[in-house]
Amino acid sequence: MPMSFFKKCDGIDVPSRVLHITPHLGGGVGSSILAFLSDRTGGKSGYRHSVLSLEKSRTRLFCEGIRSNGVNVLEAPSRQRSVAELVRADIVQLEWWNHPLMFAILSRLPDLDMRLLLRPHVNGQTFPAIPRSLIDAVDAIAMTGRALPDYMENARSSIPIRWIPSVVDLSQFPLRRSRMNGGFVGGYCGTFDYCKMHPDYLSYLDKALHLFDEFWFVGD
Repeated sequence: MPMSFFKKCDGIDVPSRVLHITPHLGGGVGSSILAFLSDRTGGKSGYRHSVLSLEKSRTRLFCEGIRSNGVNVLEAPSRQRSVAELVRADIVQLEWWNHPLMFAILSRLPDLDMRLLLRPHVNGQTFPAIPRSLIDAVDAIAMTGRALPDYMENARSSIPIRWIPSVVDLSQFPLRRSRMNGGFVGGYCGTFDYCKMHPDYLSYLDKALHLFDEFWFVGD
């Protein structure tokens, strides 16, 4: 990494090809990348984005949404194709959490000169921790939460941190106020994958359902 990421971006020689590497494009990371790219494509930002998904996503909604914005998505590529995409990229953005495929690609790829941007999808305050060796290897860190500066200070790291949006700008949507219907309605909004839910969630809910007039599940 012979040149700092932000020195290059802040000057007149702005790189144009940004490669996002993600383990998959499922609910959380998929919606985050879609929201991030939805207003940064079509020449609006001067960057050309592409996404390399290390495995094929079972949830197709976000993958197809990203493609509909004119962004190329490559799923489950070979090692040779992954290297070729990395060589072409001016900036590589790691959509990182402790997924085994992310560790696998980081450990097996050859050393390449690139501007590497780390975008953790964990805050590093609890398990999983962001590996210090990974922090030392990147040019900059992009975060959406406000917890990372404390982590970086504790790690005594001087890597620049920039904040980037991860969700849709809610100001573009009109405020809708729900009407009171006289009942007590509860709900769960999120993934239905058991690996993301507390193992006793349904048993807890079963003991509390009598409190609600209605209870809704909303998810993929």
